[in-house]
Amino acid sequence: MFRKTSGFTEIMEHLDLGSFNQFNRAIDSGALLSVLQIKATFHKVESPPAPSPVGVQLQNLSLFHWDNINAHINDMKSIYIQSMGRLSFSRWSKSVKQLSNNKNQLLAYSVPLFAENMMNSMSNHPSPAQEVFLRLISPIIDSNANIVDSESNKNQIQKIPNATIFVPLYAGQFPFTITLFEQNTIVNWKNYLEPATCLLLPQVIFEAEKQLPPTEKMIMRTALSEQVSIWRKSLPNVGDIRNWKWLPRLL
Repeated sequence: MFRKTSGFTEIMEHLDLGSFNQFNRAIDSGALLSVLQIKATFHKVESPPAPSPVGVQLQNLSLFHWDNINAHINDMKSIYIQSMGRLSFSRWSKSVKQLSNNKNQLLAYSVPLFAENMMNSMSNHPSPAQEVFLRLISPIIDSNANIVDSESNKNQIQKIPNATIFVPLYAGQFPFTITLFEQNTIVNWKNYLEPATCLLLPQVIFEAEKQLPPTEKMIMRTALSEQVSIWRKSLPNVGDIRNWKWLPRLL
């Protein structure tokens, strides 16, 4: 599941210019901790009565992370010290290094932050995608039972992925993510990204929960439960920023 730092170079090669620039701009606001890579198979659904114009099957969930984040932090040290001061930088870098060493926590935070990214972006469109997403993940969140593969899931045919999403996790004052789509995914599926991601997110949660140990699984479940509780009362808007109780304060 967890890959090494060489994966960052591979990711950069698959981003279009806009996404590449967005990836780099985010580093000005925080150190890059990891990148969650989501590979899936999208297919168009032609039938008019279908609830979604696209079907989605998750194929692979991988986390790219640093073997040692020290060099990355040192590369940006002067910029960070200038923005936060030397004493704050010392405390912040210690917290960042500690978080970077816990690969399971990186995944546990990446998934709900990815969900937040997509919920916020969905609100920019006149569609019920946010409500659909909440309905899809509610059975997972409202149940305390462990997720177990059903026989139908075990027998599901693995197909060649034709869509890839990257979710870089950064360490600013709090951990935060952005969502990037592989260049070919944007070209081939740009009119279907919202409904496809809406259907994909519950599968990502399902897969992450299967792979996380109990402590980090609880972190992710607590985060998602708090998010769903807030979103049921008031759906988020584009640009909304929340300091969630479950997010560690790094500065």
